[in-house]
Amino acid sequence: MDLLGPFCPRCSNPAVDDQGSSCIFCLDYSVDLLSSLSEPDLDPSLADCDVILPQELSAEKRSSRRWSPDAREKHSLACAGKPRLDTQEKIDIIRLYYQSPCSTKGRRSFNQWTIARAYGKSRAAISKILKPDNALQVLSSAEARSLNVTERWAITRSIQEERRRKDEGKALSKQHTKEQAPRQLEGSVLS
Repeated sequence: MDLLGPFCPRCSNPAVDDQGSSCIFCLDYSVDLLSSLSEPDLDPSLADCDVILPQELSAEKRSSRRWSPDAREKHSLACAGKPRLDTQEKIDIIRLYYQSPCSTKGRRSFNQWTIARAYGKSRAAISKILKPDNALQVLSSAEARSLNVTERWAITRSIQEERRRKDEGKALSKQHTKEQAPRQLEGSVLS
């Protein structure tokens, strides 16, 4: 990529393509997923896959956790073109997220949506990698040993702070719920 080449009009980062339409962080995913799945011309592997909307599923099907062989086959066909993240990419994602500055409210300046767009994955997939237990497991891998000691220590400390903040939030939420329950009962009795 030429440093003097086109720049993204939204954030002024170097653009991915020669037209300067967007950078890797501002990619526009305006393709309608349902229409692309229903058109077999776009992806021949999806030609005989039916698109089932969540509201069309019965309660019995929604509660079932097991995949039928047919559903597994359809899913594997749909995911055929999407490569899995390797360990080094996971380490890079963890570094990007946990080393980005954090506001006083706990919001990161480099959020999960930005990372998901950059790597072409869903936010849920990135969230799964960034869960504290999963992130610590990735950092304990042999490939993560390439990080210098201070960098690994800083990332681990950031993960532990995030876990502590999340646990405190859960405790406060429980406490708030316990305090609100008697007040709600008093309000309903007085009415």
